[in-house]
Amino acid sequence: MKKLEFCVLGECYKIETIVDEAENCKQQEDDGDVYGENILGSLQFLRLHYMKNLVSIWKGPVWRGCLSSLKSLALHECPQLTTIFTLGLLENLNSLEELVAEWCPEINSIVTLEDPAEHRPFPLRTYLPNLRKISLHYMPKLVNISSGLRIAPKLEWMSFYNCPRLETLSDMEVCCHGIKVIIGEEDWWSTLKMSSYFGLAQWHNVFVPIKSDADLATQIEEIENQLLAERQERKPSQQSGEAERQERKPSQQSGEAERQERKPSQQSG
Repeated sequence: MKKLEFCVLGECYKIETIVDEAENCKQQEDDGDVYGENILGSLQFLRLHYMKNLVSIWKGPVWRGCLSSLKSLALHECPQLTTIFTLGLLENLNSLEELVAEWCPEINSIVTLEDPAEHRPFPLRTYLPNLRKISLHYMPKLVNISSGLRIAPKLEWMSFYNCPRLETLSDMEVCCHGIKVIIGEEDWWSTLKMSSYFGLAQWHNVFVPIKSDADLATQIEEIENQLLAERQERKPSQQSGEAERQERKPSQQSGEAERQERKPSQQSG
């Protein structure tokens, strides 16, 4: 388990939490061991499908290094799931790049704070520093993204579908400077309340509406392919610009040589 990098679980109806560290801690105390273990420290990809009774990803204290290599987390059809991230788990997820959650009807935020004042000592701290993509679909109780915590300074992609109670997007939660696309229903977008940067007209330029009469997965794949094609188109121009800079260097060097040659004559004069 220490070297596990990829994990897929599906239709495991008896599982209520992926890691029950509360139970492990109790056992360690009984054994006289007070130190926690680095659990799933090598895991990079976690996929959970049709987990009927799953309530949480992690239960109990989170030790340093646990899930610290996780890059992608995908949750599909977990009807009893109420907690994705706790604050303790959030502090370890510096490698996370993608979060997908679909058909998780009991989730009201991707971050659950046991104490609403839990984050007040660190109001300016930013979590999930490498998260680039958030996809939240069929989440009828979702009311905010991260319970007021600031996350994802490198975020590029946000996708929402059938999240009727998500009425506000706030830059106090999501860092929006690098957003390339926001996906959602057009009706939802038109009634959305935005604050600060999200209220600027420029964000309408990155919004892509989802059609309700077409397959969601197909539409998202098309959008992803379009963005990939645009990135590929930009690369040649960037490379040509680099080539031009390299071409200018010899002329700059020759100019420097000419200046060096003139120095002796100026000194003799």
